[in-house]
Amino acid sequence: MVEFHEVPPEVVEAIMRNRMESEVKSHQVKNLFTELPKDQLLALNLLLETISRVEDPGAMAAYYNGHATAIIEMKYNVCSSHGVNHAEEALEEFKKSTGDISIDKGSTPTRDDDTEEQSDFEFTQTRVNYNMELYRLKIDESTGKLVCKDCGLEYVSLEDRMVKSPDDCHGCYIKSAHG
Repeated sequence: MVEFHEVPPEVVEAIMRNRMESEVKSHQVKNLFTELPKDQLLALNLLLETISRVEDPGAMAAYYNGHATAIIEMKYNVCSSHGVNHAEEALEEFKKSTGDISIDKGSTPTRDDDTEEQSDFEFTQTRVNYNMELYRLKIDESTGKLVCKDCGLEYVSLEDRMVKSPDDCHGCYIKSAHG
């Protein structure tokens, strides 16, 4: 039978002090991340990603890598891997492929005949196809449901998937975390 002994108060106090000191240091590192300029944070993120692949310090580096990635994507609105805003790139590419679709202020669009309705339909279909490709979605042949091409997660609609950025599929995160 295992006997339990009471832990001396000074040991409990030392453990609590160490825990608080490590939390303070963790908060200091996180604050440093939020204050770094984008280019320095991208470089640090790359370094942490590389270190996280090493076995010994990997877990802590992976933790801080995730924190740096979140700051890069939320504060600077860029991809942590490439350092660019893919949504803006995609919009520019879309504008190049479809031409300028802006309407002058003060003008009212009118429909004269069915050809404009057809072109609106084609434009909408082109936009849907573009978003399906951008968000890496396909229609599963066997079920007829909308799924992620990379992980197979089902989505209710294209709009449901578009709530998050193109690189932000929940199923892909789970798949990458659990292999």
